[in-house]
Amino acid sequence: MTDRMDPRTPPASILLAGGGEMGTLMREHPWAATALGPVEQWPQSLTTAVRILLTSRFAMWMGWGPDLSFFYNDAYRRDTLGKKHPWALGRPTREVWGEIWDDISPRIQSVLDTGEATWDEGLLLFLERSGYPEETYHTFSYSPLTDDAGRSSGMFCVVMEETERVIGERRLATLRDLAAELAAAGREDAVLAAVERGVSGSRKDLPFTLTYLFEDGHTRARLAACTGFRAGDPGAPETIEAGAAAQAWPAGELLAGCARLVIDPLPASLGELPTGAWDVPPRAAIAVPIARPGQERPAGFLVAGLNPFRPFDEAYEGFVGLVAGQIAASLANARVFEEERRRAQALAELDQAKTIFFSNISHEFRTPLTLILGPAEEGRADPALTEDERARWDTVQRNGRRLQKLVNTLLEFSRIEAGRVQAAYEPVDLAAFTRDLASLFRSALERAGLRLEIDAPALPEPVYVDRDMWEKIVLNLLSNAFKHTFSGTVTVALHAAGDAVELRVRDTGTGIPAEEIPLLFDRFHRVKGAASRTHEGTGIGLALVRELVALHGGTIEVESTVGEGSTFTVRVPAGSRHLPAGQIGAPRVVESATGGAFVQEALTWIPEAPAAPADGPGTAGVPEGILDADMPAPAGERRADTILIADDNADMRAYLARLLGRQWHVDTVPDGVAALAAVQARLPDLVLSDVMMPGLNGFELLQALRANPRTRELPVLLLSARAGEESRIEGMQAGADDYLAKPFSARELVARVGAHLELARVRRDAAARLRAAAEENAELYREALEAKERLQEQAVELELQTEELQTQTAHLEETQVDLESANNELRQVNAALRETEGRFRNMADNAPVMMWVTDPDGVCTHLNRQWYDFTGQTPETGLGFGWLNATHPDDRPFAEQTFITSNATRAPFRVEYRLRRADGEYRWAIDAAVPRFDAGGAYLGYIGSVIDITERKEVEQQREIVLAESEQARRLADEANRAKSEFLANMSHELRTPLNAIAGYLDLLDLEIHGPVNAAQHHAFDRIKRNQEVLLSLINDVLNFAKLEAGRLEIECAEVDVCEVLNQVEPLIAPQMAAKRLAYACEQCEPGLTALGDPERIQQVLINLLTNALKFTPSGGRVTVSAAPDGARVHIRVTDTGRGIPAEKLESIFDPFVQVDRRGSLAEESQLGVGLGLAISRELARAMDGELTVRSEPGAGSTFTLALPRAMDGAGAG
Repeated sequence: MTDRMDPRTPPASILLAGGGEMGTLMREHPWAATALGPVEQWPQSLTTAVRILLTSRFAMWMGWGPDLSFFYNDAYRRDTLGKKHPWALGRPTREVWGEIWDDISPRIQSVLDTGEATWDEGLLLFLERSGYPEETYHTFSYSPLTDDAGRSSGMFCVVMEETERVIGERRLATLRDLAAELAAAGREDAVLAAVERGVSGSRKDLPFTLTYLFEDGHTRARLAACTGFRAGDPGAPETIEAGAAAQAWPAGELLAGCARLVIDPLPASLGELPTGAWDVPPRAAIAVPIARPGQERPAGFLVAGLNPFRPFDEAYEGFVGLVAGQIAASLANARVFEEERRRAQALAELDQAKTIFFSNISHEFRTPLTLILGPAEEGRADPALTEDERARWDTVQRNGRRLQKLVNTLLEFSRIEAGRVQAAYEPVDLAAFTRDLASLFRSALERAGLRLEIDAPALPEPVYVDRDMWEKIVLNLLSNAFKHTFSGTVTVALHAAGDAVELRVRDTGTGIPAEEIPLLFDRFHRVKGAASRTHEGTGIGLALVRELVALHGGTIEVESTVGEGSTFTVRVPAGSRHLPAGQIGAPRVVESATGGAFVQEALTWIPEAPAAPADGPGTAGVPEGILDADMPAPAGERRADTILIADDNADMRAYLARLLGRQWHVDTVPDGVAALAAVQARLPDLVLSDVMMPGLNGFELLQALRANPRTRELPVLLLSARAGEESRIEGMQAGADDYLAKPFSARELVARVGAHLELARVRRDAAARLRAAAEENAELYREALEAKERLQEQAVELELQTEELQTQTAHLEETQVDLESANNELRQVNAALRETEGRFRNMADNAPVMMWVTDPDGVCTHLNRQWYDFTGQTPETGLGFGWLNATHPDDRPFAEQTFITSNATRAPFRVEYRLRRADGEYRWAIDAAVPRFDAGGAYLGYIGSVIDITERKEVEQQREIVLAESEQARRLADEANRAKSEFLANMSHELRTPLNAIAGYLDLLDLEIHGPVNAAQHHAFDRIKRNQEVLLSLINDVLNFAKLEAGRLEIECAEVDVCEVLNQVEPLIAPQMAAKRLAYACEQCEPGLTALGDPERIQQVLINLLTNALKFTPSGGRVTVSAAPDGARVHIRVTDTGRGIPAEKLESIFDPFVQVDRRGSLAEESQLGVGLGLAISRELARAMDGELTVRSEPGAGSTFTLALPRAMDGAGAG
């Protein structure tokens, strides 16, 4: 360098030509005032290096001279320098990068000293280019610069900033680790532990995390997981109340629906903050909700401390959002899985409890049944009975035995389910035994017009069976065939078949639909819409047959064609090797215990003769021997009204005909179809119909009658075994005039029938008067119409109004649009576009995901480096449409069509397909893209990203398998639970019908209509009635529980005088207390004390509690009742001096079907009940907005407290 400038040296404008903004800045910089001097005096090597720097598209800087004066280009200014531009130009490098000088000076000095270049990749540097130390990563090389004499006078640095790539890969690794941890977590606590492990490795990006979950139904959030903090620290409180005035974190705002909240700066009240991987704590934190799928209310929220050395930008926010999203998805899956598991377990437990209940309730039925059948048998044996009286006793006994058969079947099935059945196998001449059993049904089949064919030749050797079980198998199959066969033949065949014996029961009945066959042997299943002789049945028979056959090591199958009939095939192995050795015995002589019951029941299904003619006797269709045609009528003349009775139960028809035939003419029919035909043949004055009948049920008969104008006003009374307010409402809404629930009293039925006949007569008289008045009004109306027509003929027509023509003048205004010529903005836009594309390509190649770009025609114009690294493709094989070659052959058509369709619609899309990795393995990937448009709205193509989701797919598949298995288990348990609930209702119907017949005939006998009854007979009547009431109470418990379970029990709350209710209960329970020698007293009840509740339900609860005390209090004990106000509640207490309840049983005593075994008390097994009384009582209390609790100590008795809302009017009383 010389002091004088050579006149031949070009000026600075030429030496520093080009270079964009930095070129202009360098040319205008006052270099003469610096140590480098005027540009014209710079050595050639310096100007050459500067021009290379300015014209390069890569980010570069250089230092020259003793102070390493700082030079940089546009790319470096844009990507790295930040706020230090333009101050840094010409400054010593030590001043420009003072904050990182200790890191870079050794490298620079080495280059100057040795003249050799250096290289660093991904070097962490904290640059203060944005006003704070910023975490950045750079890959760069330092190269020496020599002057014209060849001496090292400076250095040249080419820089590529990789901050986004390094941090992006780090965050992606965190998400991957978190996903891996969460994939193995099933329960919620495992998910939360996995969250702590998954994010603990991300201490740079997440210095601390807090996961809070809201408690269900509350605004309180509890700390469920945390990293950095310790639970209970000021910054990590274990609970946060969303509505509190001062709270560590904004739970209230997030619960109210806020998408995210940034807390900056963090308050000092949080105490000492964790620093994570840094030496300073975070300055800010973000709180984001943890979403709950399908609900607005979040499950909780995540608080994350923010890296103090990174800006909180969109990428950072997205990272935290993805962490929260993974936590939300895993929590939702865990809760769904746990909920399904708990529900399946609960249903399985309920299924088991109901099975135990069936066994218990069967035992409960046996005692009153014994006390009904015993006195009935004694009464029938009285030699002084008339034939008519004996027929009535026969009806009581026949229906009692039918009840006994139902109970025995129920008990047998429950024993099999519980695994407690003990078969007694013995060698049996099975052919002869089967012939004898089948012959029992011959008379019933022939009376019904059917043929019975038996094909059972002698077998080569005896077959080992349990005789009782085989009897049930044969009789159930024959009973089923008889029920569903109306014409033709029933065939029973038994033959040897290799090493087994096959029993076939074939009928020519209605057949079974194909879709019903797989369910035919399921518990409680009944074929919907099947034609049968009766609607009665519980759905247990065929299920019991299958279980009994299985106990013999056999199988049962069915073949059926609708309209042609069915064949049931039972196959049992011959010999005894397949049977338990301990259950094989010698042959026995055992008489049939159940055959008569099956046949007697079947005989009641046979319809009798057609309805009586209009002038015939009033008891047509009643079985011979049951009614006495000469039965004396009551005082007064017999009325001429005709009543049509429709019921599929012969005993019930006979009872109703006898009861009503004394005052009116009665016709009877066995079902709804026959009833409709009888009404069409001769219109009766009233129809009395059962609801549950085959063919056409009571509701369908009612609908048909109401649809016909001729029978629309015909009075119809419905009878049903379904009791309760909602059943009565259902009947009345269907159009019935009245509805009676079985069992009903004879006097009530006669009174209601008489009242409705009288109402019908009044309606007919009123209708006749209305018709006469209507005819008179019609004549007056006709005269008025004629006068109106005459006036219309004389009216003057209205004048037509002419339409005014509206002239419209269209004034067309010519507008001139001045077209302005395009200016040079297009050139500037193109330059900016090229620069943006360069920056995009640099960014895309350093992104942690695969990226691609297409043009408007769908041609791929760019794939980033990650795509090529993953797939092994090159630009030559991947661009255009070559990228499709990397997709799985099975997925290519779908992926290609998706791209073509989306390119046409220009809408965002997301597609999943398998992508071939460079090693040949296909990996699942998700491809998401959005369309690109320029400022003018012109379509430019798509930009998209591709992420490997194979691990997520595998986790989802495993989760779907687990959820499917859980759903299957839940569905099976749910079906079993639903079937048993339906069975409870059906069983109650089955029990009410014979019970009603028993009660009805007892009424007739007790009324002494046919002569006096002696004291022994009255005593028998009393015993039967008491036990009939016990049975009815059990049935009502079953019905009440079924209604509570279905949410259909109606509660009518009103103000209730508590003392009055207690007084009403006392006479109902006092005789039983006295019989057991228990002291009973109402100790305290404040006059005027009122509560809100249903008086009938309160009484039901109290009777349940008192009955419970009666059972478990030994003779000589004491039972007391008291009632007192307690704030806004009224407490009614039942206290006994019994043995008490073990502490461990207090929690389960109110569960349905649960019976507490209080061994040591005087309660015998028969006193335990069925486990429904307390369960029903608690549910009734809750339905009245009350509660039922118990306090007990073993040996010191128990106190049950019914708490009910206190009535406002009585609030001040006492």
